Formats: sequence, C-alpha cells, structure tokens
Amino acid sequence: MLTVLRSAPSRETLLSAVPLSDAAKKTKLDNDKTIKDIVGGKDNRKLVVCGPCSADNPEAAVEYCVRLKSVADKVKDKLFLTPRLYVAKARTHGEDYQGLLMDAKEGGSLSDNAFLCRKMFVEVLERTGLPVADELLFAEQIEFFGDIVSYCFIGARQCDSPFFRGLASGLDVAVGVKNNLAGNLSLLAFSLQAIAMKRRFFDGGREVVSDGALCHGVLRGFSDSSGVMRPNNDGASVGEFARILKENKLNKFIMIDCSHANSGKNYLRQTENAINAIKNPLCGGIMLESYLKEGRCEGGVFGCSRTDACLGWSQTEELLLELHGLFFLL
Repeated sequence: MLTVLRSAPSRETLLSAVPLSDAAKKTKLDNDKTIKDIVGGKDNRKLVVCGPCSADNPEAAVEYCVRLKSVADKVKDKLFLTPRLYVAKARTHGEDYQGLLMDAKEGGSLSDNAFLCRKMFVEVLERTGLPVADELLFAEQIEFFGDIVSYCFIGARQCDSPFFRGLASGLDVAVGVKNNLAGNLSLLAFSLQAIAMKRRFFDGGREVVSDGALCHGVLRGFSDSSGVMRPNNDGASVGEFARILKENKLNKFIMIDCSHANSGKNYLRQTENAINAIKNPLCGGIMLESYLKEGRCEGGVFGCSRTDACLGWSQTEELLLELHGLFFLL
C-alpha cells in the first residue's frame, strides 16, 4: 500500500525556482557535445569521471568541483574531467544512505531535496563550467535535472532492467552502463544494444518512442558465486569485452571503473588501476571515487565520504597530473 505524502515538484516549478543562465545553458550543450565526441571516437582525449561516491553535502561537492576545475584546465589537452555528482544511490542494503535526493531528514521531504540537488548542480555548472555526471535511478531525475546533467550512468543493479533501458534510450546525452554485479559481459552488450535502439514504452502515463542513445560499457568488476569480489579491468577481460562489442557492432568505447570490485573495495588501489587503464589502448576513460578527505567517515564529516571510501584531494590531484604526464611517455 502507498500513502501519498505530497505531489512531486513539476519540472516547470524547479526550473523557475532554480534557473540556469543563458551562458550556463550554452556551456552545458558544449559539454554534451565534447563527451559525445569522445565516446563516439571523434575526440581522442580520455574521459575521467571523478568525484565522491555520493554527493552528500552540496557545499563540499561544490568546493571539490572548484578544485577539480583548476586541474581540468591543466590537463585539458589530453584528459576531459567530469565531476561525478551522484544524488541517488542504489544500495544493496535498504537501510544504507541512499543519497542527497533520497535522504528525507526529519521535518524535510524528498521534494525539498530536489531543489537542494538542483541548486548544487546549477552552482557547479555556473561556477566551474564543468559537466555534471549523475546516475539514473528515477525517471523524475530526468525531469528535475535533465537540462543540467551532461553524462548519465546506469548502475550495476539497474543495467539489466527493461525500465532503465527504456529511460536511457530516450536521453540526448552520453550514457555509461556498468556491468551487472555478476559481471556478465554478454548481458552488458545486450543492455547497450537495447539503449542504442529506438524503443516504444510507457512513461508517466504516456506512450512514447525514443531515438536511442549514444552509450558505452563500464567495467566495474563483479562478485563470483561465492560472493568474492573479482576485477575485470585486466587486459584479458578488457580484450574480451572489446571482442564482444565488435562482434555485436556496438560502440567500442570502454570505461574502467577503478573502484568497486576492481579495487576490492580498497580505495588506494584506484591509483594503480587508473594508470593501467590509461596505458591500455582499448580503454577510453576511467571512473574514480574521490573527495576532499581521504577514506570513509560516518555522516557529518565535511568532505569525507559516508558511503564507499574515496581518495583524498591531494591524492586525486597528484594522480590526475600523473595520468596527464603518461601521454608524453607512451
């Protein structure tokens, strides 16, 4: 049984209350095109998506992005940096923190959170010009933030879902799709096929048809039948996925998630994973979990992850500059 608490804010209400400037709208479209060009093979730079596991604090997230902008300007000839600002988290355990959008504090509401998240996204885009990357968990996110987000991800718990495949197929930004928790790369290819094609489905009381989206796979590791985390960022696994993509005539762009099962949940291993990925010619981009402070803290510590442990800022900056330097050695 469902109890209706209130109506969700409309797209018009949110956009009116927290608008984008004309300059930011243009920046957003430019970012969309750059990411699509890289994912589509028209721009040979590497994509780097980095940021906190969950953007739990708007002030900390904006500060992180301001710092990231200073590095982005230094490495932009070889790397295109995109802050990861996930506001809704698909958690294995239902009682875990579910993100800024879904954290209904006492006396607050999810609707209030939608305004809070939008304000954070707008401030990042207006102040830094960096693209915003978010993970899609609810159709409402497209309504709330679709005019801001330049890069969308479908997570390991949603990638096989017809619902999310349909939603993603209607997006006009690049879409990264992670392999499922079992690591089945053939199923990941099926998801990519479904998202890239035109689809007809029901959406919010409407019958709609999508055009298909530019999408790519993200290898994030997996858990075997015994529950042991295993990586799939090694050369053999990446090569096998590249073969599957070619066999199915799918976009060849591959991103490596340097965290999650690929790191065995040891955030420090991200550094080695990132370096190895950048050296692999089959890899077009990487994803990092990093924040202002190193590690993981229980809620309430400014700039420290309350979900998965992250690289700290100094480690992140050093790594990004090192990755940039690798291009002159390869």
